Amino acid sequence: MKYNETSTWRLEEPRTQAEGYLESLRTVETGVQEAMEKYFDQFVIDEWIELRITPIKDQLQTIIKNIRDLNKRITWDRRPLKLRLKNRNPGT
Repeated sequence: MKYNETSTWRLEEPRTQAEGYLESLRTVETGVQEAMEKYFDQFVIDEWIELRITPIKDQLQTIIKNIRDLNKRITWDRRPLKLRLKNRNPGT
C-alpha cells in the first residue's frame, strides 16, 4: 500500500480469504505428509514440504500479519491533496 492506509472494512474480506487459504494449505500439508509416508522417509517428506508448501504458508502469514497491523491503526496522517487551480473555474 502506497500510503499505508485503508478503510478497515475493506480488509475484512482479504483477511478472511487469506486465513481460509492458510487453513486449506495446512490440510493439504497433512494430507501430503500422510500420503508420502508410504513411499518416502521423513527427511524427504520434510524437504518436499519445506520447498513446496512452507513458502506459500509464509506468504499467507505475512499477508495476514500486514492486514492485522493495518487494522490496529486508529489515526492516519493527513491525506496528500493536490489542488488543481487550472481546472477550477467557479463561474462555469
